[in-house]
Amino acid sequence: MSGNGGIVGPKNTPTASVASGIWSLAEVQEARRGNIWPVTPRIEFRMVGGGGGAGSGYLGNYYGRGGGAGYTVFVTEYAGPFYVIVGKGGAVGSGGTGGAAGTLNQGGGGKGGNVQQGYYGCGAGGGFSGVFISNTITQANALAIAGGGGGGAGDGSNSSFGGGGGGTTGGDGYNASASGGGEGGTQSAGGHINGAALDGGDATDGTVYGTGGGGGGYYGGGGGNTAVRGGGGGSGYLNTGATGYLSGSMTNGVGVSGGNYQNSGAQEESDSNFGNYGRGSNGIASGTDGRVMWRKSVDGGVTWTSFTQLSMTGTVQTVTP
Repeated sequence: MSGNGGIVGPKNTPTASVASGIWSLAEVQEARRGNIWPVTPRIEFRMVGGGGGAGSGYLGNYYGRGGGAGYTVFVTEYAGPFYVIVGKGGAVGSGGTGGAAGTLNQGGGGKGGNVQQGYYGCGAGGGFSGVFISNTITQANALAIAGGGGGGAGDGSNSSFGGGGGGTTGGDGYNASASGGGEGGTQSAGGHINGAALDGGDATDGTVYGTGGGGGGYYGGGGGNTAVRGGGGGSGYLNTGATGYLSGSMTNGVGVSGGNYQNSGAQEESDSNFGNYGRGSNGIASGTDGRVMWRKSVDGGVTWTSFTQLSMTGTVQTVTP
């Protein structure tokens, strides 16, 4: 046996994953400087919800843009596994039929309104994207959510954009009100009308006027109820009290006034990693699907792996870092 600082026995050397035995403070500091002291891995998630679908007007001359999705980032030392939903872009409406609603595993975007007159159809809301601690998708199991954008609406001479996804509060659709619908979801309630936990509100069907569906979110945005109203955006969410939570942020999407083929569509974030994911439709088309990406650090956030990207599948996806 050899001497080791006055302690008889073999030299005790840590690794990045194991440091057994008894250590002095000086030895711990030295090992940390050499990047050989164990550090709890960090996981970073970034996500955007699905963009809202557009509502078409008479012969395609006017349309209401879908709202852009919310953008959420969070960093955690929770080890996982994580369960992920990637939001579906809101479906476009046409020919009197509103865009179809999304399922819970697509992020819960609300249905666009049907219009009896038959020339118009209104956009569905985009679905939320979110990360959960269980494959049972509930608010109680949520770690982070990015809200979906609201669906747009149109008729023979007007258009109405959908609200942007949240953020703490989802954006209102154009001219939203408690009676007219199209309000954004909040941290405590769904928007009027029909917004609910994780679920965007379905729009009311009409005879002449079209209305857009609400975006999915922690609480979903409301669907339009009267006149030409776009759906509200769903709210985002950060569970700051969750085990391992380190940091996070939420950015609201944008609802942009539409009509007669105006220029670029609603843009929800500036993170170049996402490209066109989560965009509200800027033409008579569906909103683009959301996206979730994650990466890992084993040295306290100094260096990170490349991002792993998850696309919309309509299923709960499992991430085991």
